[in-house]
Amino acid sequence: LISTRLVEESCYEFALLKALGAENKMIMRLILSYIGTVSFSASILGVSLGLAGAQAASTALSWTNVLAQITPKLYPMQTIQIIALTLASSLFGCIYPAYKASRTKYEEKIL
Repeated sequence: LISTRLVEESCYEFALLKALGAENKMIMRLILSYIGTVSFSASILGVSLGLAGAQAASTALSWTNVLAQITPKLYPMQTIQIIALTLASSLFGCIYPAYKASRTKYEEKIL
């Protein structure tokens, strides 16, 4: 979703880059690096907020004197797996929009 929106909103910039002599590979690398940066930041934020939310929920449940004690645990390997899965899925999901944007002839398209 983010990559499709990026391509739609940035068609003017891509046209300008093409007019200045940018190759298709450069535009594709630009889109992939942007999506990689955004997805990495989002995965770090998601892991942090998820862990904070789980800790808050377990603390709230301990105040109600529920018989079952819940302690959230997140191992370092799980964190690495979450970040790797997020990066892989977002990069694979943006390959087609990046390819499509790099092949579009912007001089024929109405900006």
